[in-house]
Amino acid sequence: MACEFLKLKSFLLCFSIETGALIIAWLYVIFSSLELVTVSILYTTALQYVEQQLANQTGTYPDQQDVDMKVFIAKIIVDLLIAGLCFTVIINILLLLGVYKRNTCLLLPWILLLGLSCGLSIVSGIATILMSIIHFITISSFLLTVSAIILSNALQVYIFLVIYSFYSELKTQRNLNENTPLTTNSSSYHHYHVIS
Repeated sequence: MACEFLKLKSFLLCFSIETGALIIAWLYVIFSSLELVTVSILYTTALQYVEQQLANQTGTYPDQQDVDMKVFIAKIIVDLLIAGLCFTVIINILLLLGVYKRNTCLLLPWILLLGLSCGLSIVSGIATILMSIIHFITISSFLLTVSAIILSNALQVYIFLVIYSFYSELKTQRNLNENTPLTTNSSSYHHYHVIS
């Protein structure tokens, strides 16, 4: 197997990979749901405030169309953000169901999404470090930035590896389960013909 070296044997050195996958799935569902609710509440509150301020304005702005356009663009951006968060919550729920049902198909979207996210995060981290070097920030700020980038990326990669390891375990078990009856049937068939 080409990706055998990516497989972990345990979670935090004391839990099984399945337990680790379950913990991660629950945490992702909880935090993504809280994030979605928080952003939705803040968005609704901010929108009501802006609309109230515009309604209470006795005079008109000199560039009212420009204000309306900016509000419209802000609404579109936040709507896209909320749609993205909804998509993330759905993917995380699929992960949780996939772990409970031991279904590799339900795990795959989350693995692909987090794999892409890890790749982008690493590239972004390298770019940030290079920009810090070019703009020559202070040594303490540079070390703090590098430490934060390395820790966040390492945590994200570790989480990815836990779920990927569980996914690989399930695939291996499924292959064994599919091949075992076939082998038994073949040997029975061969035994029957030898006796005949």
